[in-house]
Parts: sequence; C-alpha cells; structure tokens
Amino acid sequence: SDDSIACTYSQLGGGDTGSLCVSPTTITSDTEWITVSWSNVSYTGKYDWIGLFNASQGTVSYAAPPIKFQYICPAVDGCYYAPASGSLKFKVLNRRTNYVFAYITESNPYREIKGVSSIVTYNEPDLFKPMHVHIATPTNNNHNKCGSDVGCMQIMWIQKAIKSPSIKYGLSSTKLDSQVMITEMNKLSPNSLCGQEYGLPAGTSGYFDNGYMLTGYL
Repeated sequence: SDDSIACTYSQLGGGDTGSLCVSPTTITSDTEWITVSWSNVSYTGKYDWIGLFNASQGTVSYAAPPIKFQYICPAVDGCYYAPASGSLKFKVLNRRTNYVFAYITESNPYREIKGVSSIVTYNEPDLFKPMHVHIATPTNNNHNKCGSDVGCMQIMWIQKAIKSPSIKYGLSSTKLDSQVMITEMNKLSPNSLCGQEYGLPAGTSGYFDNGYMLTGYL
C-alpha cells in the first residue's frame, strides 16, 4: 500500500469543523487495511458508526446498506458515547472500484451524515490484472473444448477490463512459448440481478461492476 493520507474538512454536519481522514488512499493489493480517523467532531452519540460505501457509480446513496460498517462504541476503548476524535480500521477488498467512508449518527428513524471521506481508489494497472484464478477439471462436455477427454484443464479468473485475454504456458515460467486465446467471456450487469423492482440493492445502489469472468481450456 501507499502511505498517503487524505482528509476532508468542514464537511461535517451541524456546524462541525472537524475532519475525516483515510489512509491509505490507494488500494494496491487484493486486500488492504484502511485506517479511518476523525477529529473534533461535536454532538457525538451512542450509536455513531462509520460505513464503507460504493463510490463507483458517480452518486453515493447513504440510505443504502453499507458494504461494511463498524459502530464506534464499544470498538474504541470500550466507549459508551463516541469520542470526538479516534480511528477505526477496515479490511477492504480490492474490487478495482472507488470507495468512500461516511461518519454517521443514527437516531432512529433519522440518519445524519456528519462526514464523508475522500475517495479511496486503486492503481490503474489493476484494471487489467487477472485476479481470483481457479484451476479445475472440466465437467460435463466442457472437456471437448480441449479437443480431448483426457488431460484437460479449465482455468478461470476475473478481470476488470480486457483487451485480448489469453493463457500462456510452457515447461517453465521463463519459457511460456504456447498460447491459447480466450473465447469464453461473461459479464454480469444490474439487469442480471433480481429484486430491482423492489429496490433491493444488488442490482441498484449496491451494484458492483465485477468485471469479466474468463474461462480457458488447456
């Protein structure tokens, strides 16, 4: 990860002049620990929490369920009321998308957004980096795609963006002199997910562009 820290000031509601900071601001591995710090926040409450939201769609719905969240109390030193300053750590998956954190005061049925962090993003090369690689033995008639019913290998992975995906292989990692082009590429869209007519988040405010699911056969 990088060591950058980004803070937003004077964006806290209720006349607050506090700040909300995140570090690091760029996710560089499959998982990243992000530290979210706040300072000089007034009128804190028992049920204050910090949530992680999807910021890849241009507009963020803070009414939607967060990707993950933590109540400040009792996480910070066993507190009863959230302290004016403190920090929490979140383990965040690299989905090659933008994230944002929000400091929220919950007072049923009201939700006050007291602060929003700077954007947490990813390195541009991660768009084309294969992730979550799986190797399996093909089932059913998929082995026919290898041209043989013996010695067939199915290789699957996720990639955010593609140009000309392929599998290179050989007898050593320094001599990958054979290549198979990928022709089986699938991608989910919001319309692939159910419950949109009921406002369920999977295909609406909670939708993530998961990239392409690629499969090749050797």
